[in-house]
Amino acid sequence: LNRSVLRSMGIGAFHAGVEVLGDEWFFRWLNSSDTGLVWMEPKGHQVHIYSETVSLGTSELTESEIRDVIADFMDAWPANSY
Repeated sequence: LNRSVLRSMGIGAFHAGVEVLGDEWFFRWLNSSDTGLVWMEPKGHQVHIYSETVSLGTSELTESEIRDVIADFMDAWPANSY
């Protein structure tokens, strides 16, 4: 549906992941207070088919600072808050 109809109209419905430091991060819903922020191998989601990459540029943060930000997000975004 996305490729055949919606994309031709400039719209679509997509799963979005963000690749950071070699891992693909995304938010998922669960009926749980566990974190909703999870990672996987880039472009390897079992259900959602990879479509394209959009570069978001680079960060001025160090690797350690980036990992700290991700850890803060994991604490702040429980899966049942989707």
